[in-house]
Amino acid sequence: MRLALAAVAVVALVAFAGGEFATGGSDLMKFKGYGMATLHMWGQEGANPSMTFDGYARFQWLPQVNDWINAKVDWDVSTNEGYLWLNDAWLNLDLTENFAVMAGQFKRPWGYAYTRSGSSMYFYQRALIQDAMAFDWYGGRDVGLNITGDFDVVALDLAFQNGTGDNTAAYGDSADAYINKQVTVRAEAMPNEWATIGVAYGMANRASSLTEDGADDETYSAGGIDGYAVVEYPLSETGTLLFTGEYMMLPWLGPDVEGVDPYDGMAYSFMLGGMFDVDMGRITAVTPAVRYDQVDEPLAVDPEVDPEDNYGAIDFCLNVHTGPMNTLQLGARNYTYESDDMDGYTDIYANWRMTF
Repeated sequence: MRLALAAVAVVALVAFAGGEFATGGSDLMKFKGYGMATLHMWGQEGANPSMTFDGYARFQWLPQVNDWINAKVDWDVSTNEGYLWLNDAWLNLDLTENFAVMAGQFKRPWGYAYTRSGSSMYFYQRALIQDAMAFDWYGGRDVGLNITGDFDVVALDLAFQNGTGDNTAAYGDSADAYINKQVTVRAEAMPNEWATIGVAYGMANRASSLTEDGADDETYSAGGIDGYAVVEYPLSETGTLLFTGEYMMLPWLGPDVEGVDPYDGMAYSFMLGGMFDVDMGRITAVTPAVRYDQVDEPLAVDPEVDPEDNYGAIDFCLNVHTGPMNTLQLGARNYTYESDDMDGYTDIYANWRMTF
């Protein structure tokens, strides 16, 4: 986090200096984001309280220094958790029309459910697959360098990240020893204006522990694969078919244990919906959507034992749009568990989201 805060300071200094001499400051004060106010009805047995109300906002500062330098500082504010949290803080250089270099803290180019814009989602929550324990091995935010090549119908990303970013916050001072360093490659193809297909590979390296002199005791590595397809197909002048499918291969990232077979995991998510323009006074469009997620975590287990640890969720949501910037989301998420020791339950919500 200290590196991320330092990146913020660098971005600010460069932006203001560039703005004074290159743009006169006219493009430096660009802000955008979205806010949400949400009523939750919690379905888990014994939930206390069973109903809550909270607010959340995401702010983004997007200074454009000149034609080839821009930056982003992104932070969250939550009334429920009571925090101010830094997300992205990066500087981007457009080297040519097709190539750019970005440095700072940003999302690894791995996992569509995580990297897509929060203000574009058709549900209050992101897909459950990004909550998998192993997701942070291959996805999430981190500090590093990303090289992008954009060639019209194909875009390529190559990222080098050092394992000291936002993903490590929960691990405290020991984060550098245990959280993975990673090289990520992503290719995204847009064969037409209504379809996107992508695949990403992340080679992660972790240290199992540190010796007394601070050196790595043992390191191990694995490669996670993520593939996805996004469709926004126009059915008519007033209707659009929406589909998202994603599959993650989550290999075990840990030491070999004698007598135990590492068990590779996987996760998948499918969403189907439709956006329909309507003429109902203030209501301009509606978007019903349903999503199905399943997660099978990677484990090191006895080969004779079935862990029965799969879990998943079914999401339902009706989005009521009153213009392009304002949406009321009425939805529910039903959690399911393979284990007989875990009972499924359903959370219900009403969420008001406004972009700005």
